[in-house]
Parts: sequence; structure tokens; C-alpha cells
Amino acid sequence: MHLTIIDELKPTAQDIVVEGKRTLDAFHSSNIDFILRLNCIRNVAFCGFLTNVCVEGTARSAYDKGYKVFLLKDCCAALSAEEQTYVEERFFPYMGEVLSHKEFLERLE
Repeated sequence: MHLTIIDELKPTAQDIVVEGKRTLDAFHSSNIDFILRLNCIRNVAFCGFLTNVCVEGTARSAYDKGYKVFLLKDCCAALSAEEQTYVEERFFPYMGEVLSHKEFLERLE
């Protein structure tokens, strides 16, 4: 299968690209933990889909490995509003912060 990345989302020279994700949890099937630690990254923001499957699974592993985790709620998607709301309001607050992308970016400034 060949994936095409739209120009707005293509990696730039300063982006770190993790390849090899083959399972629901990116920490399980790639070298993401090694790359994050090598670059002294301690905070990880999550976006993507499905919020209640891959995003949640990878975020849970990040938390278990000692990273501070953030869910960018307006940059994620689930198959239903109920599933999305559950992750945002009931599950994710146990392990990290739920923010909009604007709130997250404001913290970076």
C-alpha cells in the first residue's frame, strides 16, 4: 500500500520521523521510545485516529514509560462522538491533559 502525504503535513528537515508502526500501540512496534529518549523529549502530544484505539493505546504506553502526555482533542477523531467524549472526559484525564491545539501551542510560547 502506498500512502500519499498532503504538502501541508509533509515532514520538514527539523521533524523527527518515526517509521515502522505496525500495531495499535506505536511504542510496541517501532523505535519511538529510543528516538524520544535520544532527543531528550519528555512531553508527547497526541493526535490522530482512532482516538479510543491507536491514540489511546500509544498514549497509555507513553504514560507508563514516564512521559508527560497531552491529548489534542480537536486533532483527533473516533467513530462516534460518544467514543471521543469518553476518551477526553473519562479516560485521558487519569494520565494526562486534554487540550485544544491552540491551548497546547500557547503553552509552547
